[in-house]
Amino acid sequence: MKTKTKAYLKIVAVAAISSTLIFSGCESTADGRTTQAQGAGIGALGGALLGGIIGYSVGGSDSALAGAAIGGAVGGLSGFAYGTHVAGKKSQYANTERYLDACIAAAIEKNNRAIAYNRSLSARIAQLEARAQVAIANNDAAQKAEIQAAIANLKDQTKSQIQEINKEIIIQRQVLQTEAKTNSSRLGSIRQQISNLESTKAESERELSRLASLDNRLDA
Repeated sequence: MKTKTKAYLKIVAVAAISSTLIFSGCESTADGRTTQAQGAGIGALGGALLGGIIGYSVGGSDSALAGAAIGGAVGGLSGFAYGTHVAGKKSQYANTERYLDACIAAAIEKNNRAIAYNRSLSARIAQLEARAQVAIANNDAAQKAEIQAAIANLKDQTKSQIQEINKEIIIQRQVLQTEAKTNSSRLGSIRQQISNLESTKAESERELSRLASLDNRLDA
């Protein structure tokens, strides 16, 4: 437990450094790009945390730090892009309230799809766990290999799912920051949607860890 805690603290440290460096670098860019700079900072932090957690669940402490560093860099670039996306999307709506309503609807849709994916994933993992139990008991190498191939495929799908959720979280956080001064009643709903997305992402991460654990059992 202490080792795991130390690993997570290192991930957070790398995430914070990535966020600070990329955010400060973006602030010195062309005028009118505050939104992009904020997005880069949020993306760097979120990417580093996500990369570190995935790295730890798959390969332990060393992979966690590598994942955090890579995730921070990629997240920063993605955050800058999403900052641009947010800035451009608002211009498509007649007023702030309609824009925020559209952002809320997008978050709900993304979260509902992710929840459905997690339910399907959990059922598929349960099936693989049952098959793995038989394969391990019979020491069936061919069956183990087949199950591990299915696990690898689900891992890739789940990582993509987590990345998609994280993208939406970055966008919604950016919306929250850029519209904070409006004091719109919709901002509370934006905060709730971010919380919902975070919870769904955490569930996806738990399922990813479950896949990694099953893979390790088959390797033992």
